[in-house]
Amino acid sequence: MPVVVTQGQVAIYRRSHRTLKSKINLWDPHVHIGFIANESTLTITTHHHDELILDCHTPADRDVWLAVLYSAQANPPFAASTVCQVADADSDTDSDFESSGTTDDSTTEGTLAAFQNVRSSIIFDVSQLTRDEINRVLLPTTQSLDAALAVASPTLAPSFPSKPQSVAAPFSSSKHLVALASYIEHTENGGRVVLLHWDVITDMCLGVTLPALLVVLADRQSIRVSATSGVLTHRKPSLTHKTNVSEFVRDLLFHPLYCQRLRACEAACLAVIDARFPQCRLRRFSHTDDDLPSTLKSSVTSIPSLVRKHSVPHTLSSSTSLLSSDWSSERKKRNSFPSIVMSGISLAQLQPTTVMNSFATVPPLRTVMATYKLTPLAFAQQCTLFHHGQLTALPLWSFLSPGHFQKDISDSFNRLTTYLVWSILVEESPTDRADAIDAVTAVAMASSAKFVNNFHLVMACIGCLGDTPLMPSRLPLTWKRVKSKTKAHLYELRSLCDYAGGFDTLRRKQSLISATCPSLPFLGIVGAALERLKSSPYVVPSTTTSTTTTATSTTTATTNSGDHHLDMERMERQYQTLHVVENAMTTAYPLVAQSDVQHLLGTLPKQLQFATPKLLHMRSLQLQHSETQSLRSSAAAALFSSNSSNYESSPASSNGAPQATTTGSAMRRVSLTSESGRVLSFRASCVLWHCVAKPEDRLKVLVEALFADDKSSPARLAATLHRDVKTCAFSSSSAAMCLQVTQGLDAIFRTVVDTSGGECVEVTGWEDPNEWQPKLYESVVDVVFSPMAQIVQVKLQAEYKEQDGHVRRRLQGQATDTLVHYTMFNPLNQLVLQGQTPVALLRMLASVVQELNATEAIARKQFRTLLANSTAITPQSAMEFISSTIDLTKCSLDLVRGIDLLKKAVQGSSQ
Repeated sequence: MPVVVTQGQVAIYRRSHRTLKSKINLWDPHVHIGFIANESTLTITTHHHDELILDCHTPADRDVWLAVLYSAQANPPFAASTVCQVADADSDTDSDFESSGTTDDSTTEGTLAAFQNVRSSIIFDVSQLTRDEINRVLLPTTQSLDAALAVASPTLAPSFPSKPQSVAAPFSSSKHLVALASYIEHTENGGRVVLLHWDVITDMCLGVTLPALLVVLADRQSIRVSATSGVLTHRKPSLTHKTNVSEFVRDLLFHPLYCQRLRACEAACLAVIDARFPQCRLRRFSHTDDDLPSTLKSSVTSIPSLVRKHSVPHTLSSSTSLLSSDWSSERKKRNSFPSIVMSGISLAQLQPTTVMNSFATVPPLRTVMATYKLTPLAFAQQCTLFHHGQLTALPLWSFLSPGHFQKDISDSFNRLTTYLVWSILVEESPTDRADAIDAVTAVAMASSAKFVNNFHLVMACIGCLGDTPLMPSRLPLTWKRVKSKTKAHLYELRSLCDYAGGFDTLRRKQSLISATCPSLPFLGIVGAALERLKSSPYVVPSTTTSTTTTATSTTTATTNSGDHHLDMERMERQYQTLHVVENAMTTAYPLVAQSDVQHLLGTLPKQLQFATPKLLHMRSLQLQHSETQSLRSSAAAALFSSNSSNYESSPASSNGAPQATTTGSAMRRVSLTSESGRVLSFRASCVLWHCVAKPEDRLKVLVEALFADDKSSPARLAATLHRDVKTCAFSSSSAAMCLQVTQGLDAIFRTVVDTSGGECVEVTGWEDPNEWQPKLYESVVDVVFSPMAQIVQVKLQAEYKEQDGHVRRRLQGQATDTLVHYTMFNPLNQLVLQGQTPVALLRMLASVVQELNATEAIARKQFRTLLANSTAITPQSAMEFISSTIDLTKCSLDLVRGIDLLKKAVQGSSQ
């Protein structure tokens, strides 16, 4: 039946009557186009889950139909998805939350769900995926090579071995040189294919060298050896052959990427070029009249000053002269290292200290744009210059094999995506988070604009908006405040980065744009395509075909001749895959870089090591709870206000009594920020992660901030405990006072765990309670016990005065025979200090045990000697002070070892 595709719709007509049978709206977000690799059919699923199957006869025709359908589906009219709140999109009232249309919300949720699928496809390490996973996720249109490989070479391994092996031992290297020379002559860009894979060719130990290849190409341009008589005869190559060879030589001389191949054998190659290809030095990249021998010879003899003896060509094009000297120096630094090395410059030195910008350590996206006065387009341009510098620092052929080059690019991409997600979640109010989403979307649209074409940054923004912590189910109030214009832009980005066709739209756009203007491709697609091509070996066996004709039939047999040759088809497909990367590396952007912004982008990965997926997930769950409660409170307030207004307008009762009136002001407006119930804001927690290295130190800062607030529940309990201890110091026994202290500390600890346990996990990064709860208990003891430590110590020393004297005399009597006496620098002298907390003494004892580092018997003897020669005259009361006032089961095991050794030393002296 006839199928007509127009802009935005597909019309299907009946074959007999030519009447319209069905019409499909391609701009409907519920319409999906699907297909299966190596099959000629494609399926269009409509809103009612009806399927339309089109048989295109061949996979090639199917790809043509897909291109037509994707083109018709692009550029939807956004007026159909407008909402009622366009006139007051930036309002801060609750009425805005309930006036958005249902169609817009469903479209946005579908778009973000598609972004989430895209994110699961792009946030990965290519080297960790199998070929089946890559086919299923990124390359559904790529034909499988495994079947062809099994037929052509059933005895060969799937890939060439990593170690160099001699494949062509029985054969001379001249055969491979002739094969490469013939491929260069007959194939457009064949010389670049060979230069791209030159490391692969040399690792095969085929005996092929670049000077020898140049000699063979020169000989094939002029002479030919007769196969029968062996006489040298002149060979007249075609114009295409000479053009391809000239391009190969000029790429060696002048191409910013392939000229690096001359470094291995520079002198020999230049000697051959000067002798056999002098015309290739005259003009750079001229393909018009390269094959005029008489003109070239006269030009060489008449203008000898134009002949360049040799100098390695400059790798930057003339357009880079617009860049500043600072950017040029930074680019040289990056090119001098084999991988991307980020400097450790502090962002605080780059950030201007202003009153409005108090978050100078790790600035979010909106803060960066406001501080440096960058529009979304300007920020996208600065990111483009930085990403272009990252890309040009790598050799093009490094993409052929996995290594630290790809790891650096992958880590930088994932870290940029994490930074964008964190820039949204770090905002405190839903309005600020909505503005951050608008900024990320604006940066994505600016990155895909003309003269920027940074698809690497576009996919980073898509991966950010498709992250689970930013879904509307997690941030419902935030997405209510996102502008309708931003949601329309999201739908436009969805049509560009739809992964259902293997990112076919994005790949086509990258390929078309890279040939005409500067662009940066998304390297995830390139890496997946190269990973898929690894299933085919570089060396395949040569086959011979024999035909046997009989009276009844003709039989054709294909046998393995035992010879091997290079698989130039695989090399050519890899070059075609990397062609967009080659164009990106050789075409510079005519933009001016800002050195401070480039430093910021360069040091950002090291500054954001704390932004782990676990931290972002916890922050998202906290925001989900607060925003859901705010939405429910807003709905309840609106309902209460409407009911009260109806109640006021109702008539008086029958007995004339006045009716009670209640206004909507009785319902208090809930806070739209999620930081009200926290000890430290999420931004302050990120500052802690950035400035404080140890988790226990961050936890201690959190506890100190908790008790600094006098109105918090733990602070009130601590004040009550201090008052009770001062009261019972003169009215109760030491045992009763210690019991009261222990119970009070336990109650405060449980309160802190219940009220701020989530923040403790957030600032430490430890999910296991057995890891962070002992450290929390020690921090609570340090903070709460300090004001009453001296009172408890004095009371215990007064009660155990006689026991301390007895233990002291015993220890000194046992230590009379020791040769070493510690008077100064004895760590146990700290036992006599007043005002120390039990945890501080435990840490001191643990450090002594760690320094002794001996068996239990020897450590006990040495510890007893230290205790006898110290100035501490109250060992018994110090032991009771530590063991009776705190719960040792809640402390770390390393600290408990110290008090155990002290008990054994004191008890051993009394025996």
